[in-house]
Amino acid sequence: DILSSERSYIETLDHLYNDVLLPLKTDNILEESELKILFSNLGNLLHFHKVFILELAKVVDAWTPESQIGCIFLEYYPFFRLYTVFINNYDKSSSLLKKLHTKNKNFVQYQGQLQQSSHSKDK
Repeated sequence: DILSSERSYIETLDHLYNDVLLPLKTDNILEESELKILFSNLGNLLHFHKVFILELAKVVDAWTPESQIGCIFLEYYPFFRLYTVFINNYDKSSSLLKKLHTKNKNFVQYQGQLQQSSHSKDK
């Protein structure tokens, strides 16, 4: 169902923001300019989806045969434009990731820790 998909997506965005972006920033593993390239407007996307799911839930929780969900997407359409920044930044972000994998030992080490943590959660 659409709510469970949105919840799962928000969990992923939240993980990226809190468990990846913030530690990279607070531990000074990456420069601010690098964080901006890699994560562009992740905070805005996370905030948008947290608001958006509340509106979706209102409609789904009070669902009747006459209910329509499309009106919510139309109402929030301008906010989906946040993805334009994210998408337009893809090539730059990919190039930077490749560079970081060869030039930044702290980044590679942190990424390894994230992967180990992720694997241990899956077991």
